[in-house]
Amino acid sequence: TRDSHHAGSYSYRHSLAYIASEDIRAGDELVVECADDDFANAHQTSTFDPTDPRFICVDNIRAGPTSDGSIGGMGLRATRQISGGDIITSSPVVPIHRRELFGDGTGSTVQGQPYQLVLNYAFGHEDSDLLLLPYGPLTGYINHPPPGKKANAMIRWHSLDEGVHFGLSRRQQYHHSELLELSADEVAFTHGKGLMIDYVALGDIADGDEIFIDYGDAWRNAWDSHVRRWKAPNGGISYKSADRYCHETTHCYEENVRTIEEQKANPYPDNLETVCYYDNDSTRIKVDEQKQIVYTTWTIGEEQNYWPHECLRPCRILKRYRSNIDDDENYAGEFLYTAEMLPFEGGAEVCTLTGGRHIATDVPWDSILIVDRPRTTDTFLDQAFRHEIGVPSDLYPAAWLRKKVRRRSSSDKVTKDSQKKDYDEFKRRKKTDELKETLMKERSPRYELLHGDEL
Repeated sequence: TRDSHHAGSYSYRHSLAYIASEDIRAGDELVVECADDDFANAHQTSTFDPTDPRFICVDNIRAGPTSDGSIGGMGLRATRQISGGDIITSSPVVPIHRRELFGDGTGSTVQGQPYQLVLNYAFGHEDSDLLLLPYGPLTGYINHPPPGKKANAMIRWHSLDEGVHFGLSRRQQYHHSELLELSADEVAFTHGKGLMIDYVALGDIADGDEIFIDYGDAWRNAWDSHVRRWKAPNGGISYKSADRYCHETTHCYEENVRTIEEQKANPYPDNLETVCYYDNDSTRIKVDEQKQIVYTTWTIGEEQNYWPHECLRPCRILKRYRSNIDDDENYAGEFLYTAEMLPFEGGAEVCTLTGGRHIATDVPWDSILIVDRPRTTDTFLDQAFRHEIGVPSDLYPAAWLRKKVRRRSSSDKVTKDSQKKDYDEFKRRKKTDELKETLMKERSPRYELLHGDEL
């Protein structure tokens, strides 16, 4: 909840589901389509072979609730006995430069600073500008041990026999150790190469035990400071995100999406808004040029897929009615809506509304969503915790660390200032003595005699 010091410090979105688009046999690799042409020939599908070291089975771990107060309330647990020294799982990492995630690179929680949430899931070193974001299955659930418990796992660079990469191009190899010899900037902006880490058991882990890694002293001190300074924002107790609101009520689905007239008496919370899928190429019914209104119908053409619209935009729900069974076989008997589609900045050309206001009829309920207004979620709280996960002291190579420049301490400055002052005083006195001696020579003929010289 928003009144907790955990608010905004972890992702509320998890358990993303992938749906099989075709029959998949046991052992087949799971792949998704990539629209980037650079990767068109970069990957070859294969079948799982338990004897091939290139394959890693992850049926030894599972994500689930944790009862020890860990951030987010979720953790990673073993599904069977794991022996000390065994690799629990491995994960590729995305190298990211610090400046891509936040402004000053300190990692502390600062009022009003636009830190990105992904920082909390990335590994980092306090003396380096390079962050490593793991994206292997379930690795984001691995927590820091709570009080009274110790880490039972650690990370290290992926160990890989040379024979594993035999026959693969450099693009297809997934751990490129030569990156460890480049600078942090070079690694962050190198494309086509990657790195991997292993999560290794420090000791025996029993079936059902939660897996922990040590996030480091810097993270622990930052978290303790955050907890001490935490103050819940105004309205924290009553706040509900769109996800929570829609799970607890029926006002987001089917015939229960509220029109603007209904919202006058029973409004949605201030942090929520209605959005609709709608493109500007919808079928036009008529155009009122005087009022600059374009009337359209949210239709599914014969050559279009079930979900023809791609642009998600703010909208105002004007009317609700039940579909005529003869009108549309896809939505026969279901509730449809009339909605005013609102413009928004950015997006593809098909998302730009032309001709004036667009009012669409026959909008199906499942193309209307109740979402959080921009920058209203816990992620954007000024006081939300932000800090990278620390790494073992020997993980980062020297090439990734900032070159340390010795800074003069305040005591050094005092000493230097005192020495300079004494030296300046010495030069002033010497110059004064020399001047006095010159004047005495000019004014007294006996000067030389007094100093033992002959007349």
